[in-house]
Amino acid sequence: MADLRLPDLRSLLLAGRLGREPELRYTPNGTGVCTVSVAVPLYRGKDKDKDTLWLDVTAYGVAGETLSKIPKGAPVVVEGVLDQERWTGRDGQERTKIVVKANRVQRLDWDGESSAQATDPARSARRAPVDEPETADDLPF
Repeated sequence: MADLRLPDLRSLLLAGRLGREPELRYTPNGTGVCTVSVAVPLYRGKDKDKDTLWLDVTAYGVAGETLSKIPKGAPVVVEGVLDQERWTGRDGQERTKIVVKANRVQRLDWDGESSAQATDPARSARRAPVDEPETADDLPF
């Protein structure tokens, strides 16, 4: 078992609602940085007790600028990686926080809300349509 190696994975995909209005700032070189919190519902037990997990999400560049236009409460799906931010507080104590660094954020169409809006339109346009097999004989396996 000593030779067993697990891949290093930090990727995640989550769906929830924006918990506050997105905040857009710019770095000194002009890159947009958008931060927001996303409320992800958690269901536990037979009674479907609902709890909420709040995650801080940061998106950069075009994705951040597009995310900044999505209003509070809108349903979104976030694709990204986990990251740990570290800083020193005013009291001199070292602090850390786990955040989601978003590679892609897409607005969802839940409850008849407005249509989906991708934060990376060029990436969406590059996706080729998938041809579905006509019959079981067309399956590659």
